[in-house]
Amino acid sequence: MRIGYKRGDIEFSHNKMGMVGFLSHKITTLILEFSKIFVLIWPLLLMYAIWLLYDWESPQRGGHASKWWQTMSIHRYFVQYFPVRLHTTTEFAKEKNYLIAAHPHGIMSMGAYANFCTNGTNVMDKFPGGAEEALEARPGHNILTLRHRKGFVKVALQTGAQLVPMYSFGENNLFYQARNPKGSSLRKAQSFFKKMTGVSPALYYGSFFFWPRQVPIDTVIGTPIDVKRTANPSEEQINDLHRKYISRLIDLFESNKTKFGLREYDHLIIE
Repeated sequence: MRIGYKRGDIEFSHNKMGMVGFLSHKITTLILEFSKIFVLIWPLLLMYAIWLLYDWESPQRGGHASKWWQTMSIHRYFVQYFPVRLHTTTEFAKEKNYLIAAHPHGIMSMGAYANFCTNGTNVMDKFPGGAEEALEARPGHNILTLRHRKGFVKVALQTGAQLVPMYSFGENNLFYQARNPKGSSLRKAQSFFKKMTGVSPALYYGSFFFWPRQVPIDTVIGTPIDVKRTANPSEEQINDLHRKYISRLIDLFESNKTKFGLREYDHLIIE
């Protein structure tokens, strides 16, 4: 399907509109970053910080999703730029709750954004009703910082939400990144900055400076793991579910990797 836009005698191809779509995604971040430079805008940032603290528990209450914003045409153009495609392996019942863990983080988490912050891939029809990892995001790498990340597992147990693995093939191919092997001076500096701020300062570039490469992102959502609600889960219960989740995630990766450009000897590395 060709997506484009025509106004008068001017017709924009889906590629050009896709670039506009990506820019619409990035411009909000750029505005926030550059606003820190201008003192006159600091009162607005202070107001935003106060609201952020007041609304801190919003994700646990369902957030403030806007269907009008999610279904805007600009998101469909954004999805078509790469393109981003969503694949499900099972049906999801609308009467149940799900906690979907998205991998890999990549540089900008394009797959997770396109699929769940917007309706660009028609996710509303399919579903009724970490920063350290960014430093490993580069073409050909399938490395997840997950072995000691168990907070999402605890949330699944406390809420009884079914835990769902998700992997976006191609996410790490959007940008190249400066060589930063563990132990190098650059990696130490990046890790120190992340420890201080919570943000990974990845040195990356795409097809044109910070513009992402136009490569497909195929997001595959696996089969839900049944979780029994436990208000105060023990460490053993958390570890057991975490091991089961990693096993299910690896199975999802292995059973789909050759469909989306990887080779038989490419494997998922969990650190």
